[in-house]
Amino acid sequence: MELKTSRLKIREIVQTDLSDLMKTYNNLEVVKHLYLSPYPLTREETQEFIFQCGSEAKQKPRTNYNLGIDFDGQVIGLVQILNLDKFQETAMLGFSLSEKYWGRGITTEAVREVIRFAFQEQNLRRIDSEANVENEGSNRVLRELGFCLEGTRIGYRKMKSTGKIHDVHIYGLINLHKTSRN
Repeated sequence: MELKTSRLKIREIVQTDLSDLMKTYNNLEVVKHLYLSPYPLTREETQEFIFQCGSEAKQKPRTNYNLGIDFDGQVIGLVQILNLDKFQETAMLGFSLSEKYWGRGITTEAVREVIRFAFQEQNLRRIDSEANVENEGSNRVLRELGFCLEGTRIGYRKMKSTGKIHDVHIYGLINLHKTSRN
């Protein structure tokens, strides 16, 4: 699967992305807000993630999309649609980007395209997302893309990279083309 924007390809993760992923996710500034990401990241952990992505891409029905943000032939981050539930028409959104590319609108551009895919091609009615309270960049992206802050969970997530516990904002986005509640 591949999605395109004016600057980006959003595509499946493949084995040749190993060095790009290691470069991006061996940065504590990137992973300190990703609750499942270890630090430092080993080659074996990265290979296991790539294998997992390949296995999930073959599932029928597919419930997880771990997609690379490809900028000029280099994977510089991820956008994820996880726990896709066709009956409930819902999924969870996650995203991350190499620190080198922060502040250029790349995350917003990639996430916007994945939201379009989720609503139009996967026919979802709702997407949920989370962001640590102090993660200003992710909170800004979610608000800019129309997500509504629905609450804050206190002491909700412990980060694997740092061991720190964080309060987490909970967001939701409704597909306005599917708003009927029967």
